[in-house]
This record gives sequence, C-alpha cells and structure tokens, in this order.
Amino acid sequence: MKQRDEHAKKYEAEGVFDDNYGLETRLFDALSMTMRHRYLYVCNMRTNMSRWSKSIVQDYLPGEYMFDAGNIWLQCIHPDDRQAYLDDIGNVFNGKSLYHDLEYRAKDANGNYVRCTCNGYRLKGVGEEPDLFVGTIQNHGVIENIDPVTSLYNVYEFLNQVKRVHRQHVPVDILVLGISGFHLINDTYGYTNGNKLLLNLAQQLQNLATDDIMLFRLNGMKLAFMLPCSSRSAVRELYETALYIVKNELSLEGEPIRLYIAASAVHYEGTDEDGSTLLSELDYLIEMSKREKNGELIYVDEHHEDSPRHRLDVLGAVKRSILNNCEGFYLVYQPQVDFLGRVIGAEALLRWRSITHGVVPPNEFIPWLENDISFYDLGLWILRQALYDGLGLLKNNPVFTISVNISYRQLERESFLEDVLDILAETGFPAENLVLEFTEHCRTLEPNRLQYIVNFFNDHKIRIAADDFGTGYSALMLLRSIHFDTIKIDQNFIRGMLSRNADKVIVNTIIDCAHKLDTKVCVEGVENEDLMHITRGYEAEYYQGYLIAKPLELAALKAFVEGKEMAGE
Repeated sequence: MKQRDEHAKKYEAEGVFDDNYGLETRLFDALSMTMRHRYLYVCNMRTNMSRWSKSIVQDYLPGEYMFDAGNIWLQCIHPDDRQAYLDDIGNVFNGKSLYHDLEYRAKDANGNYVRCTCNGYRLKGVGEEPDLFVGTIQNHGVIENIDPVTSLYNVYEFLNQVKRVHRQHVPVDILVLGISGFHLINDTYGYTNGNKLLLNLAQQLQNLATDDIMLFRLNGMKLAFMLPCSSRSAVRELYETALYIVKNELSLEGEPIRLYIAASAVHYEGTDEDGSTLLSELDYLIEMSKREKNGELIYVDEHHEDSPRHRLDVLGAVKRSILNNCEGFYLVYQPQVDFLGRVIGAEALLRWRSITHGVVPPNEFIPWLENDISFYDLGLWILRQALYDGLGLLKNNPVFTISVNISYRQLERESFLEDVLDILAETGFPAENLVLEFTEHCRTLEPNRLQYIVNFFNDHKIRIAADDFGTGYSALMLLRSIHFDTIKIDQNFIRGMLSRNADKVIVNTIIDCAHKLDTKVCVEGVENEDLMHITRGYEAEYYQGYLIAKPLELAALKAFVEGKEMAGE
C-alpha cells in the first residue's frame, strides 16, 4: 500500500493527462461536480494511473488518484459479481472491446453492498497519445432529491434541510399547501395531463421562491415553502399569493382549472432533529385546516401556548411512544349487552397517558394516528393486547367477544391478514370470539378487495362488523354486495331519535333491513333509558353506551361482568 501511494504521488494528474493538462483537469473537475450521483473516472491505459470524482472517494475508494485502480475497485465488488467484472473489463484492456457496460454490487464506506452500473469507453489516442479509459459509475443506492414530476426538491431534501436547521440552530418558517381536486383532474383529463397541471403549478409557485426560500414537493399533493425566520404577515402574504395562483392561474386544454388548498405554517427552530415527526405534524395540521378551518391557513409558533402547538407537542410524544414499544398506551373496554341485558362482549378502546401530558383524550391523537404510517405497528399492539386481556374473560364466559377497531391503513397492507392470524396463534385466543370492526373509511376500499378481506376472515371464523353504519360511502349499497356479521348504527342517528322522528324511521329501517339480510345490529350511544326503550322496540340484538357502562379498565371490566352474573343478568 505504501509503495502504491508513493507511485500515485509521483504520477498524480500528469500521469493521467499527459497533454493539455490544465484544460483537461478543469473539464474533469467541472463534469464531476455536475454529476452528483454518478462517479466520473479517467484511466491512462499506458501508465495505469487513474483519476476519480471526489464523491466516490467519500463513498468507496481510498484516493482521488490511484495506480492500478481496477484491482483496488475489484475489492469493493461483491464476490459473486467479481468474475463478470473481470471478464468485461478485461475485454476492454486487451483490446477485444471498446465498451464496458455492467451492473454489479459494490460495498460502500458503511459496509453495505449497493447496486451500481458502470459504463466506460476506450478512447483511442492519436499518434503518441495514450489510450484513455473514460466512464461513469452510477450508485443506485443514492436517494434522489428531486421530484421527477415537478422538478422540485422532494421530501428527502426537505428532511436534509430539517437536519441543517437542527444542526445550525437557524430558525425557519415552513408553509405547507395541501392541494385537493387532482383525483377529479386525473379522472377527467388523464394522469398525463394531471402531471402537466401539477408541473405548471410547481413552476408558478417556484417563481415565488428566492435564493433564501426553497420549495419542496412532499408526500402526495403537498407543496412546502421553507423560509428564513419571517413575520406572520410575510408568511400570510406568501400564502395568499399562492392561493391566488391555485384558484385563478391554472388551465388545461384551454379550460380554466380551479383547485383547492388547505394550508398550515409552522415556526420551526430545530428543537427536534426527527424530521419524520415534523412531517407527521404538518400532515396533521393540513387535516385540521380541512376539517376545522375550511382550508384556511393555520399558523403554529413554538413560543405560543395555543391549542395547535399543544396538539403538536402531544403528537410528537405519542409517536415517540409508539417507537418505544407503545409505552404509555393502554386499553379500556366498553361492555356490550344483549336484548336481555346480559354482557356478551366488549369493545377495546385505545388510551394514552404520559407524565408530561397526563391522560390525553383519544380525539386529540387518534384521527392523526390513523393517517400515519406508525399506526400499523400500534394497531397490531392493540389487537395483541386486547386478545391477551380477553383470555381472562373467556374462562367464565366462553361466548364473550372482543371487538377491535380496524383502520383503512391496516387493510391496505397485504401482510395484515396473515398478521391477524399470527397474533391469534400467538395469544391462543379463539378466532370465533374476535370481532373486527371496520371503520367508515375502510369501506372506501375497492369493493372486490373488501369482499376478499371479509371472506378471508370469515373463512377463519373471525366476525366482521361495519362500524358507524348509516353515514358516508353508500352504506346501504355496501350491504347489497358484502355480508357483515354485525352493523353498528352511527351514534348521530341514535342520539337524534329523541328530537327527530326522521332518525327513528331511519334507525328502524336500518335494523329491519339488516335482519332481513341475516345481519345482527349493535346500537351504540345508548346514554339514557329513553333511547334504550326506543331501540329495544326495534329489536336490535346488542347495545352499547354510557347507560350500560362507560369504558372500563380491565380489572373494572371483570368486576362489572362478575357483578352482572351475580345479579343473574
């Protein structure tokens, strides 16, 4: 190695470029700096001295100038790929081929094998000039930081900038625009035109950026500006300009196109390097803007103790809890009784508490969690914990059922079906005592996919309930094509029966329809005797609500069930 290093020092650039040294070296420098994810190399085939881009030195090689680099690079290549490399590169050096074109795996500085593509060409010298072997190596393990549709910086570059803010302690303001309406554009004009419209929007918004302002495309249809620390009025002015463009400056095929946006802005001081948590918080604020503010801008400042900031603090803590083996989460159970008042099961409900925030109401974090990738792992924890808890309740009541809410995100995962079976096998909980409650958004799945999932669980004796039945997504149409074991009527209809006759008619009709389709009905939200009296008259099978019992922790649930049994109910 020492002899090789001395040899390299002797030749350095002169050994690679014999003539026109200054011009060729500067050209090499320029090209290597402009090819961010491709490594450039030039080898003097007379001296076997080569020069390489500085970027490959950081990732793979010991130096920018190397003697006999082919054999040095060979040591980086995966053992299974070395012979193919030797054969192909050998054909170039022995004159059988002018071209080198090969894909193989190479070990990087972190010890990981990454797929690379090497393209090279033997450039014949004229007269006394040496032949040069010139080419590039593309590292496919490098994550691109440019979105291919909009040509904006993507979410990976956004996370890099978040790390920079954390490292340099330079506060920024982040303005996020959530664009709505593209699904209709794609359905009407096609995805190609939809991408053209998105590119047009990105280009117009890019005109608002300066040397200090960066524009990114985040996940989905979200665009984000990152500004140096700015006043609220400056952020709002940028938002209003972007809003005008979205509403008035877009067209397709000569027709004006109007999209809709929800917006949020955060003053971020880099207190937390975890960019994924910041992304989740921004997603949550966009959803809050849609649900609570009709798309209006929501601004959150780390120094203000306002409600959105508090929610973001809670969400960050909740996500860290999930990563820490779901620490702080626990389950409570709301009993379900039959027509005669006998306890036949309980619904598992998620709760969370911490030393800092105490017990946090579920509506402060569950709507956000259901849209976050981390919910999948939490969902499996909920199912596993509920089944372990349920085993103790089955000893004296073998028909007792445990109901667990299932989200759209869980059903999206191909692995979810087998994960449920694995947890049943792990816990030993009987499949026939498990009820999976599909929330309203689950019913937006493609009908054939939803039918397959229901059939799969039914084949394994797992029962399926349609939660919040009666609202959204053509609930009655769904009954025509998919058989649920139970439907749980939306609580809004139940509570409305005390003041609106229409709600009584609707509930009675739903129960009657379900019975004719051999489907049982659970009435939720039974909070007083009047509601119980009305719904009993409609002969629903199951009842759940505060009149029967509030959600109980496991020990209290066991005591409640035992008390009912002793009372003969």
